[in-house]
Amino acid sequence: MDSYEISRLTDFDFEAVCKDLFERYLKIHLEIFAPGRDAGVDLRHCSPRSAKTVVVQCKRWDRNAESALYRHMRDKELPKITRLKPDRYILATSVSLTRGAKDKLARLLHPYVLDAGDIFGLHEVEGLLNAHPDVVQRHLRLWLSSTSVLQAVLNKSVVVRTSDLAQDITEAARIYVPNASFQRAHDVLEQSHYCIIAGLPGIGKTTLARVLSAAYAEAGYEIFEISEDAEEVNNVWLDNVPQLFYYDDFLGQTTLADKLHKNEDARLLRLFKRVAASPGKRLILTTREYILASARQHYERIASAESELLTCVVDLNDYTKLIRAEILYNHVYYSGLASEARTAFSKPAIYLPIIEHRNFSPRLVERSISKSVVDGEVGEWVAKSLLENMEHPSRLWQHIVDNQLDPDSVAILLLLFSLDGIAYIGDLEFALSSYVGHSLNGVELKRRLKFLESTMVRVLPGQAGGDSMRSAPRISYHNPSIRDYMRDYVGEDRGVVGRLVEKAVFFEQLISLWSAAQGWGGKLLLSSVRVHRDAFVAALIRTYPERPSIARGHMHGTIDIVTQEYIQRLVPNRVARLRLLVEVCEDLSDKRLIAFTAECLANADLSEEASDGSDLATLTKAIWKSPVPEIAQYGEEAVEEAVEWITADLWDWNNISSAEQALQDLDDLVSSEIHQEIEEAYDAAAMRWLETFEDLGQFDIGDLHTVQEIVDRLDRLLGSDERVARAQESILAAKEIGREHKLEAPKDAPEPAEDSTARIQQMLTSLRDL
Repeated sequence: MDSYEISRLTDFDFEAVCKDLFERYLKIHLEIFAPGRDAGVDLRHCSPRSAKTVVVQCKRWDRNAESALYRHMRDKELPKITRLKPDRYILATSVSLTRGAKDKLARLLHPYVLDAGDIFGLHEVEGLLNAHPDVVQRHLRLWLSSTSVLQAVLNKSVVVRTSDLAQDITEAARIYVPNASFQRAHDVLEQSHYCIIAGLPGIGKTTLARVLSAAYAEAGYEIFEISEDAEEVNNVWLDNVPQLFYYDDFLGQTTLADKLHKNEDARLLRLFKRVAASPGKRLILTTREYILASARQHYERIASAESELLTCVVDLNDYTKLIRAEILYNHVYYSGLASEARTAFSKPAIYLPIIEHRNFSPRLVERSISKSVVDGEVGEWVAKSLLENMEHPSRLWQHIVDNQLDPDSVAILLLLFSLDGIAYIGDLEFALSSYVGHSLNGVELKRRLKFLESTMVRVLPGQAGGDSMRSAPRISYHNPSIRDYMRDYVGEDRGVVGRLVEKAVFFEQLISLWSAAQGWGGKLLLSSVRVHRDAFVAALIRTYPERPSIARGHMHGTIDIVTQEYIQRLVPNRVARLRLLVEVCEDLSDKRLIAFTAECLANADLSEEASDGSDLATLTKAIWKSPVPEIAQYGEEAVEEAVEWITADLWDWNNISSAEQALQDLDDLVSSEIHQEIEEAYDAAAMRWLETFEDLGQFDIGDLHTVQEIVDRLDRLLGSDERVARAQESILAAKEIGREHKLEAPKDAPEPAEDSTARIQQMLTSLRDL
């Protein structure tokens, strides 16, 4: 028997579960009845034929509160029952009751309780749930709160990346309110194995992704959180092991330009294909809807990949009035607010303006109530603050920045913004010391971070198993809305922009500022950067040769000539740096920067600087098409070097595929002879694969999509060949093996009650009784 941890449910959840359970058990229709706080009725059935009344009372209490429950039933509920005089009274509770306790309650409540069989303690309720699995599936929050789900999530061998993610998932499962987006996303995952969850900021994308992760964890999948780029998936991929990869904000937190230094489109599409062809793999990605739309405009491969078919958009329309009320109820219920503040939310004059507000979002509700708890707000002030924050969302962070932070703490937030929203603590300390003009005491920095951690930043563990520099803690904003606020804060204060530029110690800070200025909502910031054009150009020239930030640099390995030891050092992504110089030259038309960029291009050996074909192709195309003659003169040379680098290794099938995609970025700059070379390399690699398959009699099913591509090419090359037929049979067998990893879809969440207004009132009114 599974333990469903009913105590984790809210009172409202418990009543809804009991309604469905006892309708199945008694084979009657029950209405949720709420005439007032002293009526003693939760569920009621009135038979029109016999005029008999059945009342079901639901008590969600601590499982060990046996004695307290008896006293409550004797002193509080029995007088109400006597006044009601129901023909049958049933008590359902989350309290664990012994046989003696049930008999004692039955005698107390006789004759309304027919016998001890009408007293349903925790174990009896769990027995009903096991007998009616459709009810469990129907109530998603009950299902997610089951012990098996929570234990699976908290198992470190299942949630592999970080214990923070395990805690985030369990918290999401506790407060999540089922809506139509869950089923849509689940269906896409099961059909295509990957799903892009898109929507407005704060709408609940991350919560939905975490709830889906919990469901797959319970089904036996290992959960991996991806934080840097798509290549991380390949690094942790295990064949024949069910794995779910979770990639939050995969296109950047606030703008597509966040990925300027990464050029992820080719890697992402390869990953999509690999996951789609692998039965035991799932991939969940989240992004803001406007960033996804921008990606379709800027990345031709993403636009042509029909990714909209694999997207689940979380929309405000998914949040009916009843669902909004449940979201508000859950956050208030679990908030730790004082009784007086919770009671305020039970009044229609308070809760209706909130759940009907045009700016309603789960994140605003969560952050505003959490802030009220920290600030010690009482009574109706909590609800009033929430409403004001919905009217002016930036007010939530502005109050903290203006009234609770000292200048050095504000500087930390500013520097974090200039460092692309995430920084290793050493880099943050270095940049901060330059910005404030003096060396910071490490103890003071940690103290400020400790305070900010409770409000605006998160301290993340370093990357396990990586190099020593990347094993240090990382600092990031607590959520993307803070970065939105800091973008506007920086953009509105031209003095701040000027100081960030003048005191920048990393070239990557300038990449981040320029990217944010070019992205959605960056007009003010772009205007401020242009005002400080001279300082910005000077900073680009000054920091170009300097070491990179740890988060954005590359580890380059070399052999020491004397000791013959393998040594790794941090080097800049020179291709990304050149790409920014070319772009800024076009926008600002600054003679100093144009001359500097031309000199850098003249001295650059792109074949030595490159580490990714798609990055190199993007830079090459920008040089070729530049309207600045001093830049465009290097276009032909850049194309030759790029093609030479991209086609240097065409032995492995995946290398050939990467080369083909990078060459596609160059469009008509590549000759037909080069494309023919790619086709010939594919044919040769396919024949080598066939020889290996014939020798071994099997292949690695972890990359089924690639195998299918190879066999399809062999079919075109060789026609009806017995070896190709055997390979096709093996592919079919591998797909059949994968069917066992398919996750059974939970059934739809219960439909809203016909009179949602009455249900909302009944639910929120109950807050005054907590």
